[in-house]
Amino acid sequence: NVQQGAKLYDVRTAEEYASGHFANAELWPLTNLEAGTFPNVSKDTQIYVYCRSGNRSSQATSLLEKAGYTKVTDLGGLADVEKIGGVQQR
Repeated sequence: NVQQGAKLYDVRTAEEYASGHFANAELWPLTNLEAGTFPNVSKDTQIYVYCRSGNRSSQATSLLEKAGYTKVTDLGGLADVEKIGGVQQR
């Protein structure tokens, strides 16, 4: 729950994020993670990631876990997040 300090990261591109993203989602492109730039949050923060189809979120989950983050959840793609109640904002 984002209200309790969890983070929701959209790992798509800035252009994709600008075209619509979920409430409380922060942009953290997969390219940042691939370059070794990780969120400045505690390693035990609950982190949720999503992308367009689920491919990049899977890669992001792996990179975050390799960097030592212990509570990373891959929500999948946009349709997957909508299925669990996510509403896109534009």
